[in-house]
Amino acid sequence: MKKYLVAICIAVLSFSAFGQDKKQSGKENEKAKTAVLADNKNAAPLDLAKATLAAHGGDKLKNMKTLVVRGTADISGSPTMTFPATFATVFAGDKYRLELINAMQPFKQVYDGQQTFSSMNNFYLPPINRLGLPLLQKIEAEGFTVSAVSEKSKKKGFRITSPEGYFTDFFIDDKTKQIKS
Repeated sequence: MKKYLVAICIAVLSFSAFGQDKKQSGKENEKAKTAVLADNKNAAPLDLAKATLAAHGGDKLKNMKTLVVRGTADISGSPTMTFPATFATVFAGDKYRLELINAMQPFKQVYDGQQTFSSMNNFYLPPINRLGLPLLQKIEAEGFTVSAVSEKSKKKGFRITSPEGYFTDFFIDDKTKQIKS
């Protein structure tokens, strides 16, 4: 399960990096520089989240309407065996479609904005639009909270929690303000 989520996060990050324009207007450039140059030692979690959003494209990432991610992953049904598989995810607002294609048990999960459908009876993955990079788009949305990560963690980062209680911890690079894990 972790391998699948890591593979999706890497794919989403690579798509967001390639989706950025090389040139920015003067105001956007100033906003990005201000956010990137912000001191993160004592920064509030929301300020850190805003700087991270700016480093990943800012308003362009936040206003993105659809995203299609395809790739490969190793799926494990037990701790000792993994199976090669391909996956495809399509995000459109809060709606999404997930397909895991493998030789053992193909799986599809669809959320139409109101109800989740699964190809396997009584088996549902957590909503993938409430985990990972899609949460970064919602840092100031109603019901989504940004908080500090555990004090035990030595890494700099923040946590975004959805209204349903799903959360993702984002750990960022000090220099670039981009997500490193």
